[in-house]
Amino acid sequence: MRGKLDTDTLLSIVLVLTVVWLLVELVSGLLASLSLVTVLVPNLLGVAIVVCIVLWWFDHI
Repeated sequence: MRGKLDTDTLLSIVLVLTVVWLLVELVSGLLASLSLVTVLVPNLLGVAIVVCIVLWWFDHI
């Protein structure tokens, strides 16, 4: 099998592997940003609850 692959075939394999690697990095980045959102949502919800309680406490609602 050695020597039977053309340069074009090898370049195509490298190109496909590079595209797959970039897609994995992109998906990893998206999942990381989604995990950041899931971390921030409870914190923002807590801040919203505190703001509502403070506004109710000072009779601004």
